[in-house]
Amino acid sequence: MEWRYATERNSFDKENLYKRKNSIPNVMVTLHSIRQQGNRAIITFQREGVIDEQNELFMKGDLLLVFSKESEMIAVASVISVKEKFIDVTVNGNNSSFVVGKTCFLERHETSFKYTLNLGNLIALMVDDKQMSKIRSLIIDIRPPEFSKMKKEDIIGIAEIVRQLNCDQARAVVKSLMSNDYAIIEGFPGSGKTSTLVVLIRCLIYLGRTVLVTSHTHSAIDNLLSKLIEYIDENNILRLGQQTSVKKSLQHLTLEAKLSKHTGTEKASLMQRILKETPIVACTCLGVSTNLLFSYRRFSMTVVDEASLVLEPTILPAIAASDSFILVGDYRQLTPLVCSKQARYFFFFFLHSFQILIQISNGAITRN
Repeated sequence: MEWRYATERNSFDKENLYKRKNSIPNVMVTLHSIRQQGNRAIITFQREGVIDEQNELFMKGDLLLVFSKESEMIAVASVISVKEKFIDVTVNGNNSSFVVGKTCFLERHETSFKYTLNLGNLIALMVDDKQMSKIRSLIIDIRPPEFSKMKKEDIIGIAEIVRQLNCDQARAVVKSLMSNDYAIIEGFPGSGKTSTLVVLIRCLIYLGRTVLVTSHTHSAIDNLLSKLIEYIDENNILRLGQQTSVKKSLQHLTLEAKLSKHTGTEKASLMQRILKETPIVACTCLGVSTNLLFSYRRFSMTVVDEASLVLEPTILPAIAASDSFILVGDYRQLTPLVCSKQARYFFFFFLHSFQILIQISNGAITRN
């Protein structure tokens, strides 16, 4: 339904460009915004009014089609940042088509990639195997999660790590470590969810477990890793994703950076060892769906930050890649963006799994 909405929205005649919801007329290119960096140009578009009042039209990483006033497509651009009156984009190749003061139209380029990916994830959910049967029982049959007791020596071992947290945060960590299925950590912005996750991951590593860290956005993952590297050896962390999508201070954690000083068979064997043995792997939810690593490697636990932002089909491969999963977020603050008004009325979109699991699984919830 979302894909049908996107294609219908893009099917208007170019003559109606001004009336289209996902285009912005009269975006001007200013001279100071055009600068060449190697084989690409960084361009800033400016408008007199607010460029994106709803903060929904353009996001970092979106592909944009740039049209001239005569409806001729000038270039394909990638969004770098969106501010109140400015939008920064990058364009590969020559920027001679851009002239100071020229009026352009920006249009977000829709593809079927994410929709096809989510459909494939739903089909995979129906596979008749032990792991998918377990997930179906949890998110479809709404089976309450099960918990196990921790060994006394494990509790003593993590006590020093957990000591820095308040009572609610410490309870969230212990509850998560005891979960055989899932746990939910809910809290408003600034309540210390990220600090709680850092301690949880440190405890998991101390106990010899492996962790998949994922989220809807690169920024959420990088924010968590920025705090995590203060306590954990960088060799124990692998950040998957293109280097351009990763925070500059964390790019040394990517596979590309870790392999940069090696060649030949040494590089191949090192890559295999890093992928199979690194205890903490961080990747976006969409990245988990497309990276071959997750087709053969399993983790002790998946931690999903900002889980209330992710649609159910997108999150399925991440939670299927581990023995248990932790959902972290606040559905009252952050919910998935659903463009189609029709789709919003459907239960599947309107009642997000994060919210449903909270309503039926009080025993699994810790509120910070």
